[in-house]
Amino acid sequence: MNRTDNLKTRTEKRTEYMCHEDMESQLGEGNELCASLCEGHSRIEWSQLDAFLRSHYPAYHAQFVGGTDEDGFVRVGKKRKTYFYYWKFNSDLRDRESYQQLQGTPIITSSTTSSRSIAELLSADIDIWSLSQKERILVLRHWEDQLRQEWIDEVVVRAQGFQDKLEELETVRSECYRRLLERVDVIGLTTTGLAKYAPLLDRVESKTLICEEAGEVLEVRP
Repeated sequence: MNRTDNLKTRTEKRTEYMCHEDMESQLGEGNELCASLCEGHSRIEWSQLDAFLRSHYPAYHAQFVGGTDEDGFVRVGKKRKTYFYYWKFNSDLRDRESYQQLQGTPIITSSTTSSRSIAELLSADIDIWSLSQKERILVLRHWEDQLRQEWIDEVVVRAQGFQDKLEELETVRSECYRRLLERVDVIGLTTTGLAKYAPLLDRVESKTLICEEAGEVLEVRP
């Protein structure tokens, strides 16, 4: 058990516990974001796109999650309650008959051999099933670029949150160490420790301080 544990108040123990919980959460989320930044458009998952598309590209989102057919019935996505993977991996382009049975409508692909502009592909009236394989890659890359900036901003937020909790944790520990040092008459430490804990030692009432390095006593301060 840490020697300072018995000196901590209930509030300090609670604060320390919450700091550790928050830091683990910030670290975990930050690592996930960094992993996403290291992957390309081919690794984009629906969980990363769901809220993003709902907010920025509702036409795509509505068609991915199913939408309502002509009879008023809601079509639920094929995989994980979404058609995203079916669309992303071009399953409809490889098996048109299966697609027509799934959607209840014939597939209509782009009649041009060249890709349409990104503005056309992201228009509100786009039929996502009309996109060619190259056009889908273009759209995914565009989303990746937008998501990447959001992820970078989130990494910065997570890093700052981690640092804030670390400083709060250090404040609690410093106060516990101060109360511990108040109980002793002699404080011994190395030059490295002296440099590290100088602010803390300034808050401790006058004690005998022994500073040494490699077994050699450099200073004794009453």
